[in-house]
Amino acid sequence: MKRNKPNQAGHAAWTLVAAVGLFAAFAGAALAQGHSAETAYIILRDQRQIDGTAVRVNAQGDYVIRTGVGERTFPAAQVLEAVGARPPEFDRAVAALRAGQLEQAVPVLERIAQQHRRLGWDDEANAALGRAFLRADDPQKAASALERISEPFLNRRPDVRVAQWDAMIAAGRGAAVEPKLDEAIRGGDRALAARAQIRRGDLKMSRRQIEEAAMDYLRTVVLFENQRDAQPEALFKAGMALRELRDPRASRMFETLASDFADSEFAARIP
Repeated sequence: MKRNKPNQAGHAAWTLVAAVGLFAAFAGAALAQGHSAETAYIILRDQRQIDGTAVRVNAQGDYVIRTGVGERTFPAAQVLEAVGARPPEFDRAVAALRAGQLEQAVPVLERIAQQHRRLGWDDEANAALGRAFLRADDPQKAASALERISEPFLNRRPDVRVAQWDAMIAAGRGAAVEPKLDEAIRGGDRALAARAQIRRGDLKMSRRQIEEAAMDYLRTVVLFENQRDAQPEALFKAGMALRELRDPRASRMFETLASDFADSEFAARIP
């Protein structure tokens, strides 16, 4: 069977397009799902939440939160998560990012990420920076920003976790992203597992392992059939991989995509 040599640069661009599209779909997520109140809080490892008006990290690395009855200090070992008051410049930076003004948004977001380390807004800023660098076709910087995000934030924002995987694959960090994909596939979140299965295929495509990539995409189509949100991407990528292999099953993938998911962005990209 004659196989076309895969275009590695083209696949990197394909991965970046998917990542940017994913972030665009969640363009308002930082505002809608993130920390919206003008307040601060600390969540302790015993799940108690301490609310206040401001929180900071002192010279000893402990958390200090200002409450209505004064300041309270908690050792870092007792704190699961801490979130400071919303930086007023964050919304302006996100607005600039949405307007395509990267040169204005990036320095502000980088400053927020530095000044609000361990206070929640570093995660929000790094997520926005990842989006900015993906749009600028700079997967190395995108991956660096997205890899700095904390696990609690990624647990709340699976869209950001998937974009982190996309950026790492596009940046050539396969060895680092592979265990993350394996863990997600084995995990209990079926929606996230379906996305991870697709990214495993993307990783193999980036390594020019076309047959193995096709199998990963096909596994997503079959084993995650009930994860409807993941099906258009899986069908499209399965079809593209099979097409490169000159496998007649490619047409079946595209037909299913066109008939069952006609309104998806992937249906519009059927060759």
